[in-house]
Amino acid sequence: MRDLSPDMTFAYSSIPKQMFRTFTDIMSLESEVEEILIHPAEDRPGKGGSRVALGRTSSGRFLRVVYVPDPEQNSIFVITAYELKGKPLTAFQRRHRRKPR
Repeated sequence: MRDLSPDMTFAYSSIPKQMFRTFTDIMSLESEVEEILIHPAEDRPGKGGSRVALGRTSSGRFLRVVYVPDPEQNSIFVITAYELKGKPLTAFQRRHRRKPR
C-alpha cells in the first residue's frame, strides 16, 4: 500500500459536468477522492501503470479511484473515481467483513 501524505498535490482529469448538479457536488467528490487516496482500504495495481484505490469516505460512500502516480514527487493524477454499487460493493464488503471470534 502506498504511503500518501495529506500535503500531496492532486491533479484531476476533466470531470463530465452532466454527472453533477452543482459545483458543490464536484468539490465534495474531489475531497472524498483525496480522503480515499490518503487512507485507502485497498490499493492495488491497475492496468498500464495505474493504481486502484478503494475505500469508504467519512460520509459513508464507497468509492473506487483510478490514479497514476506522477513522476513528479508528491503528486498524483486521478483518472476517474466512482461510487461502488451492486456486486462490486458486495465483494468489497465481503473482503473487509470482520470474522467472528
